[in-house]
Amino acid sequence: MKNQNYNRHNDYALNNIEDYTHPLIINCAGITALSRPFETHIAEGRNDYFFIYLYKGELEIVNDTERHLMRAGNILYFAPHTPYHYRKTNEGEMDYLWIHFTGSEASRLMELCGFISGQLHWVGLHEDIVHRFGELFREFIRNDPFSDSVCAAEAQTIFLSLARLAL
Repeated sequence: MKNQNYNRHNDYALNNIEDYTHPLIINCAGITALSRPFETHIAEGRNDYFFIYLYKGELEIVNDTERHLMRAGNILYFAPHTPYHYRKTNEGEMDYLWIHFTGSEASRLMELCGFISGQLHWVGLHEDIVHRFGELFREFIRNDPFSDSVCAAEAQTIFLSLARLAL
């Protein structure tokens, strides 16, 4: 996989918003693919939800008192304004697919899926999920009057499909 980043708005600040005017709004999505160590620490969290599906490699998830190893096949999300800290400490390949989202029904959707903010869930590796992410990315590129609605539908399908796999 290669790094990819798709944004709803050209202005980065507008891709980190809370917006409750629609049930589900996808601010941005993409793939992070690295073979070098890196670290991300967002002490205040973001204004939106942050969802990760780790497809290759490992990430260390760090919180105040614990460290957890996220392995390929795990998913994780962080609720708005939740601090998060994760890192890759080795030179091996690592790929994760991600979505930043908001909306009046976002919290209920995560609850319906059984996902808990900051908690790892095992779903395994599934090419059909990667394909669904690809459909989401293509919709960002299409960028027509229907794209916001289609992006929301694609993301909802991804989340619900992963919830089934986590059962």
